[in-house]
Amino acid sequence: VPVAMVVSAKMRLGHRDEDRMLDCARAIADGGAAEIVVHARTKVHGYKPPAYWDRIAHIRAAVAVPVVANGEVWNADDARRCLAESGCDALMLGRGLVADPGLARVLRGGTEAGWDEIRPLVAAYSRLIAPRVAPRHCAGRIKQWLNQLRRRFEGAAQLYERVRTLNALAEIEAVLAEHEHEALPA
Repeated sequence: VPVAMVVSAKMRLGHRDEDRMLDCARAIADGGAAEIVVHARTKVHGYKPPAYWDRIAHIRAAVAVPVVANGEVWNADDARRCLAESGCDALMLGRGLVADPGLARVLRGGTEAGWDEIRPLVAAYSRLIAPRVAPRHCAGRIKQWLNQLRRRFEGAAQLYERVRTLNALAEIEAVLAEHEHEALPA
């Protein structure tokens, strides 16, 4: 990588355990990373709660580069707790942002997104992926996103139930079109 190019790196707390997390973080920093994003779980933990945000504080103390906290941030309360426990001043949002596309806005002091604001994005997403994704995978991608969205939006849960057994993009788009102007619960 050219020296002028800024590089960041993402790491977990470890693979099976956390025994080498500080060594790994130091190696990343010594290797020239400008910042390190830390997913607050090991590979063995996968994506199962909880996230161990307090462990990120140990990494922050061990390196001289900025550290960004990541993992299990689903809402503003999670974000506040993550920042407090990790000591970080920045977050990387993952699945929480997929489940609530308005989360970043809320964290910056804005208003929550309602289902009426999010619903058109699902139809737009289906139009955007169609030319880029193999046809046999398009329906699955939309259902995956609706599955995440239903954590936060009752309207997404209802829509997911309508499309979960459909396998053709055209069938899902027809259901999305039916719901385009229908008032659904937030």
